[in-house]
Amino acid sequence: MRLNTLPMGMLPARPSSVPSEAWWVEQTKEWELGPAPAGEPRHGTYRWWRADGSFAAEASFENGVLHGSYVRHHPNGEPAETASYQHGKLHGTRTWHQSVDPSSEKAFVPSLPASIWRAENDCDLGEVVAMRFYDRDGRRVCATGEPFPQVPPGLPQTVMFDTREGVFVEARYTAETKPTGVWRLWTVDGVLRCDRDHTKTEVHERIFHPNGQVAAEGVIDPLRTGVWRFYDERGALLSEELWAAGKRVPSPEPAKPKKPPPKAKRSPAREKPHAKTKTKTKTRRKATTKPKRAKPKSARR
Repeated sequence: MRLNTLPMGMLPARPSSVPSEAWWVEQTKEWELGPAPAGEPRHGTYRWWRADGSFAAEASFENGVLHGSYVRHHPNGEPAETASYQHGKLHGTRTWHQSVDPSSEKAFVPSLPASIWRAENDCDLGEVVAMRFYDRDGRRVCATGEPFPQVPPGLPQTVMFDTREGVFVEARYTAETKPTGVWRLWTVDGVLRCDRDHTKTEVHERIFHPNGQVAAEGVIDPLRTGVWRFYDERGALLSEELWAAGKRVPSPEPAKPKKPPPKAKRSPAREKPHAKTKTKTKTRRKATTKPKRAKPKSARR
């Protein structure tokens, strides 16, 4: 709804630059003028002015949604944002500009450094397929403000550069800036390093050998998790490993064989009496004395 929500006595004073047909929109704190009366779906070209009378924006609508060009301005008249829409979805290049003067426009992402003077997003029916950043002198830079490295031959011209990982990235985002589609990452030399599939609930990553064969694959969230498989340069499976929060989970040691439980001792009451053992007695043989031999008579006296 774009109806005036304030009583006539509480409406801001109409600046001379604002047409008399324009109406005040309390939600946006701006004056608005378009073909359709206030409160009806927008259709055609609309314009807006700030409370101080500075020209704010102009956009085209079709049946209540943006369709065609869209331009917002800084209070000093410099362009703040330019874009185009198809039936409510961004399509084409969307551009943000800094201003040489203080501005109430909050088009830039707060995390971007002040050295970035212009930012561009290439959009495909609502999805962002490329991002570019430039300094005040028109030189391309990274999102951190650092110089943008030269793109190796053979890589798509839509690639961005991730300064954290040190790789070129072909990425895609939804209108809500969530990753989507299949991302591809290259080294600074232009060698394909990995790809990441964002089309499912879990992000599946494949890492490649220099010859293009898959070296490893598994799920990242955002670090390695679950079962990862590793291959040699010919594609043969080398191993499967379990990961959690980016760390390899050690394989459990094989279980040691259990010792058999000790045998239960029998109670004395149940023990059988020992059988009497017969002792063999050794019989001593009686010593026999030999008879003394008689002396010869010659020896007798």
